[in-house]
Amino acid sequence: MVEPESTDEKAPRAGRASRAEAWLGSLTAGVRSALKSGGSGAGRYVVVFELRTKARYDEVAKSIALNPRSARVTAASWIVATEASAFELRDSLKPLLNGRGERLFVVAVAGSLAWTNLSEPAERIEALFKE
Repeated sequence: MVEPESTDEKAPRAGRASRAEAWLGSLTAGVRSALKSGGSGAGRYVVVFELRTKARYDEVAKSIALNPRSARVTAASWIVATEASAFELRDSLKPLLNGRGERLFVVAVAGSLAWTNLSEPAERIEALFKE
């Protein structure tokens, strides 16, 4: 099942600084809830962001790293193990987007995996798939 998300490029500019500060507090709770580490029932997802600046990638990385069952595989993508659905994971991460052309993509991982030269050690990624 696919649930498309419309983009809101015309988000109000007023209050962006306070919105950026507010997401950190609310996101901590939201991400911890949606990214709760799970047992064998946890799904595995690839999460990809397209953000405007390197600083924005660092902000997102700090938030996703709240989940010990995540691994950053490139500057813009993560593997996340969670009991949340793809839709719930997307919704919990949406506050990280600033509304100016930034994008988020979440897809469940199924089948075999292969990689080379990723940001995280292979053992960390493999651990996400062992149960």
